[in-house]
Amino acid sequence: MPLSDGRRRLALAFVIGIALGLFSSRADWLPADTVLHVVVALGNAIGPWVVVAFVAGALQGETRRGPVGGLLALIAGVGTYYVAGALSWPGGIAAIGPLVVIWLVAAVVSGLALGAAGGGWAEGGRWRMIGPMLLAGSLLAEAAYRLIEVEAWTGIDLTRSAIQIAAFDLLAAILVPLLLLDRARRPTAYLGSLGVGAAGLILIVGAESVLRVVAYW
Repeated sequence: MPLSDGRRRLALAFVIGIALGLFSSRADWLPADTVLHVVVALGNAIGPWVVVAFVAGALQGETRRGPVGGLLALIAGVGTYYVAGALSWPGGIAAIGPLVVIWLVAAVVSGLALGAAGGGWAEGGRWRMIGPMLLAGSLLAEAAYRLIEVEAWTGIDLTRSAIQIAAFDLLAAILVPLLLLDRARRPTAYLGSLGVGAAGLILIVGAESVLRVVAYW
């Protein structure tokens, strides 16, 4: 029996999530002392995950189905990442530890939020601007975190992975409203993304604190 259009869209979100998990997992195995260092950095970044959640939600075509697409993509991504890790990390499944629970919670929250944002953008209407604003703000949050992490105010060193991630995030945050919104909505979206970025930075710092506690439990 052929899949309905809605199921095909969900299947595509699932496949995208698997691809993301494989990319993130395999990036750790690339040589960090070559030009591929940029790929290694992106494999450990938040940016690709929020972009995939948004895209998976947008593929569903409407706000109501968007959260399901985003959630499915990120759950598939986290699952794939840890399955691939269990097959290749020293210690196998025992090496995964409790961190998988935290990342699954993060996948649920961000998948639902960014998926809804993507679905709302695809559906259009008066909520169309919220999606790109939330996505750009999420990217700005990570960029700010990475710049603070390396104390970038003392100088920009493009050989550092945190600076590379921040540069990609900043560029993407600029392009998102530019490419996804009409000219009249862009100024408001850029302004709103700054507020989302500030809130997101607080969430990232809080999440990092929790991860450190769990890692040394």
